[in-house]
Amino acid sequence: MIGKGLNTPDEKLAERTVEAVRYNIRHYLILRNATQSDLAAALHVTKGAISQILSGSICLKLRHACLIAQALGISLSDLTDPQYLLKDQEDTDRMLGKRQER
Repeated sequence: MIGKGLNTPDEKLAERTVEAVRYNIRHYLILRNATQSDLAAALHVTKGAISQILSGSICLKLRHACLIAQALGISLSDLTDPQYLLKDQEDTDRMLGKRQER
């Protein structure tokens, strides 16, 4: 039971944040001219584990998110920031002629 004074969690916000994390991992790998294999080697995991994280087939643990952020040279806040994902979605919508609805 959630205690008095706490907000009810927003599941959609949580899912968007997870999506932003996966997007940002890819984004920062590209910026650093690095591959999933490079990230896997830095974290001492398999490339398959990184692939599963990026596909969403396994849940990314906070510990791993912290380690990924460190390996990419960014903060955990940078990793969860949705700005690049939102910008990419806006650009895609604009190219496809979709209206902005929020």
